[in-house]
Amino acid sequence: MRKSGYFIFFAFLLMAFSCESYQGEFDESVPDLHTLTTNVLPEEGGTILPSGGEFLAGESRQIVARPADGYVFDEWTGDLSGDSNPHTIQFNSNKSVTAQFSLRDYDLNLEIVGNGAVSETVVERSTSVTVRLEAEAEEEWFFDRWEGDLTGSSSPETITIEENEEKSVRAVFEQIPPEEYTVKINTQGSGTVEKDPDKEIYIEGDEITLTAKAANGWRFSEWRGDLSGSSNPVKIIADEDKEITAVFERSRLDEYSVTISTEGSGTVEKDPDKNVYTEGEEITMTAKPAVGWTFSEWKGDLSGSTNPASIVVDDDMQITAVFDEIIQNEYTLTVSTEGSGSVNIDPDKEDYSEGEEVTLTANADPGWTFSEWREDLSGSSNPETITVDEDKQITALFDEEPDFGISVQEVKFYIREMSLEGARRTDDYKTKDFILNVPIDGSPFVITHVNIPYGFYEELELDIKKPDSKADIDDSDFRDGSGSYSVVVKGVFNGVDFTYRSSEDFDIEVELSPHLEIKSGQTEIIALTLDFDGWFMKSDGGFLDPNDSGDRKQIEKNIEDSFSDFEDGF
Repeated sequence: MRKSGYFIFFAFLLMAFSCESYQGEFDESVPDLHTLTTNVLPEEGGTILPSGGEFLAGESRQIVARPADGYVFDEWTGDLSGDSNPHTIQFNSNKSVTAQFSLRDYDLNLEIVGNGAVSETVVERSTSVTVRLEAEAEEEWFFDRWEGDLTGSSSPETITIEENEEKSVRAVFEQIPPEEYTVKINTQGSGTVEKDPDKEIYIEGDEITLTAKAANGWRFSEWRGDLSGSSNPVKIIADEDKEITAVFERSRLDEYSVTISTEGSGTVEKDPDKNVYTEGEEITMTAKPAVGWTFSEWKGDLSGSTNPASIVVDDDMQITAVFDEIIQNEYTLTVSTEGSGSVNIDPDKEDYSEGEEVTLTANADPGWTFSEWREDLSGSSNPETITVDEDKQITALFDEEPDFGISVQEVKFYIREMSLEGARRTDDYKTKDFILNVPIDGSPFVITHVNIPYGFYEELELDIKKPDSKADIDDSDFRDGSGSYSVVVKGVFNGVDFTYRSSEDFDIEVELSPHLEIKSGQTEIIALTLDFDGWFMKSDGGFLDPNDSGDRKQIEKNIEDSFSDFEDGF
């Protein structure tokens, strides 16, 4: 700001000097102007900005085609060509420009996250349509990335849509972080300065309280640098790098302190408000009661009930302002909820005095979101502060979030070894290295093996382990560049597809009671039931994120616990 001031002052002197010394004639000719004429085809297809006007010769301007709902921009014709949008036009003559729009005949779903917009331009049509998407961020925002059927961070970017194909693109805009500033404090004389909050870096708009504290035999005098005056404490706003000096001066014998205290609820303002006063200086005291209180009287070195009241400082003084509580009407506040959530009431009391302020904060449970207030409070601000002036009933409405939670869609085990312990003189049976696909519709999963010898079996054991390096498997889910896996789970979490792979070892042991009888020439079925959704649940009912490595330890434990806790059956 200072540099700008110097520049303006310099420019003013230069102009003044030039006017005095210039002896020629001023050029009073009218500058050359060129006109801009615009046209839109079809007329309802959109608009052009600017739509027309006069411009200086040689001037360059940006021109933008804005499609109407259901239309897309195709190309420029006339004195502009191509499909760039926005485009730049050079006014070296009168210009006539036409924006060609066409009906939007492709299926593209655009979603905007943050503050910005996306313009669409068809750049090629054949059996498919190629569309250029250009992201335009609003002030204090920037375009970050594409998601969905288009990825990356380049803008503009093109996407091709085949006939009868639907595509979805999400444009993500992020807010530009606020400026950061420093506040450097110096002292002159003997004393210190406290900053609240005390930080090395402040965000633009932060409020900082500075309190100058004089050493013994010194007093605070004034602020210098990027702060002036003698108010102490004083509040400043971080809007640039600041350097501030607190000036302390030696105390004189004719300076006194004035200490203010209160009884009841209220405050006292001193004018002027200083740490020390010169003998003979006059101070005005103003008592300000809190809500529900009234000022009663002064005590100590000031008496009476005049408010405001003035005193003359002639010694160190102690003054007390007395406030009495006003007997007020009391009201009740009843808060209820619809949906899944709770409301924090601050303060939370059975009865409230008339005029008392209460802050309500709605807290949605997992999978729910706060929607609005109803009855004696409306709107969706959260938290919300109300003033109690009657008995009130308020309801907080919570809505269930769409696509929340977990849905398991496929579960597979790699069985390193399955063994059946024989009973009644039947030999034990073992088989190795096969993949077990488990139903996820709640029905028991089934193990079918035609080669189990006939006889009786009293125990089933499944060793679920990742395949060794020699195992020949044709399912890439169990082996990739990172390693091998024993359990593979696929599904959707909070609307996003996931694949969870475990490389841990698990065992399933089932006592078969009564004994399983395998008859000669028959295929027998052993059925077991597991709760797969429970693998991704917390003990408090919340969800574990299968994509979050921080939740992996608990998920592995849940899997292991389910193998030891399931109900036996066949």
